[in-house]
Amino acid sequence: NISRSSSKVVVVVAAAAIVAIVVVVVAVVVVVIVAAALAVVVVVVVVVVVVVVVVVVVVVVGVVV
Repeated sequence: NISRSSSKVVVVVAAAAIVAIVVVVVAVVVVVIVAAALAVVVVVVVVVVVVVVVVVVVVVVGVVV
């Protein structure tokens, strides 16, 4: 009985460890994906803003000149 109960404990601990590892890995992957998506969005926004500013400056300079 003692050996069986101890083996059950080992199995439960091992299962809990595996679940914890899987959860951590999934969380890391999700964070990385979200961070990458945010980085892409930021880059796109910056590029759009730069393009708009350049266009506005060119138009204003063209009108003034």
